[in-house]
Amino acid sequence: MSKILPPFKFKKFSITHEKCAMKVGVDGVLIGAWTNIKNPKNILDIGTGSGLISLMLQQQYPNASIVAIEPNVLAFKEAQENFRSYQSTNKPKIILTKLKDFKASTLFDLIISNPPFFEELVPSGDLNRDQARQAVFLPLEEFIEGSANMLSKNGCFNFIYPTHQTEKILKFAKEANLYLAKTTVVFPNKQKSSKRTLFSFTKSDQVIYPKKLIIKNSNGSFTQEYQDLTKDFYINF
Repeated sequence: MSKILPPFKFKKFSITHEKCAMKVGVDGVLIGAWTNIKNPKNILDIGTGSGLISLMLQQQYPNASIVAIEPNVLAFKEAQENFRSYQSTNKPKIILTKLKDFKASTLFDLIISNPPFFEELVPSGDLNRDQARQAVFLPLEEFIEGSANMLSKNGCFNFIYPTHQTEKILKFAKEANLYLAKTTVVFPNKQKSSKRTLFSFTKSDQVIYPKKLIIKNSNGSFTQEYQDLTKDFYINF
């Protein structure tokens, strides 16, 4: 799931992810394309990395005010440059900060993230890579609680996380008074088990209908359902 995508160009922006320190992978594209809410005014992107998700959302919601936060200096500079290159008068804004240190001036209608979630505790020797991947830099409970505190009454909190962590996610969400509103279990293909799930939480309880999504066909090509989900962004689709 974290495999780097082919060198696609997005319809309204371009990220040269072959050279990026924070690679553009399927996880980020999935959560950006999957998110679909009505006219959010204020959006927060937690741990923006290359800035991919913020740019996808700015394309989808051109009038929204988007704030992206990023604790890694290298990623911050990379996203900053990608935002500058975005051809629009309304661009995402980026702040160099950790979630726990971020002081929001408003509540957010949408909070979105492709957070670090790998559980290995041994450093790789590359701090930039570790900060982007390892959950120790943004513990799950801190991530959910901090996001819940900044979510507006009718807002949505969307993120992608390993499927095997679902029970823990639901526990922490309940403690933060959040309710699961939408979920899609993602499969690499029909032969493999799910590694990722897309979650959407709100502050109001509601009936949900879980869905599933298969990324690739047995021949390695993208499924029609994946293409339909992401077609608003990829030139190739």
